[in-house]
Amino acid sequence: MTGSASVHDVAAYILEQTGTLATMKFQKLLYYCNGWYSAVSDEPLFESRIEAWKYGPVVRDVYTKHRRQTAVTTWEGNPSQLSQAQRSVIDIVLNAYGAFSGMKLADMTHNERPWAEAWARKPIQGFSTEEISPESIRDYFRELRSNAREESGPTTSSRRGRSGNSQVVREAASTAG
Repeated sequence: MTGSASVHDVAAYILEQTGTLATMKFQKLLYYCNGWYSAVSDEPLFESRIEAWKYGPVVRDVYTKHRRQTAVTTWEGNPSQLSQAQRSVIDIVLNAYGAFSGMKLADMTHNERPWAEAWARKPIQGFSTEEISPESIRDYFRELRSNAREESGPTTSSRRGRSGNSQVVREAASTAG
């Protein structure tokens, strides 16, 4: 498609579309945007490292700027740098996942392979900074997209539980990439 964006441009665009977000929800939306974009474009939306933390995926570059805040209203970034394809995928993700709380999104990521595999690599005790590899994210979301294309009719409840929201699977499956 068009190459990776700056995570800060993506973050600014998300806040431009949603308004104030709790930091946990903000982080999970960044993760889902990156995952679904990877599935449709075969490249990450942004290059910033995503880590497996206790409450789900965290983009370290973003965390360092909102640390000790409970919510974020604005972000220093330039959403106009995003391509139409990038904005379209982000919009699909926000539409599909935006109604969920940060804790619900964290719970959903805990049931998904990229976070679970990275979390399993952490030391038995202590804080995790294990990277969720861009390849594991791309492969997982590509598999969800592929499975959605193969199915006909409504998404099953088991698929809904895996993907977080059947709507984003259907829309991402139909997105040209």
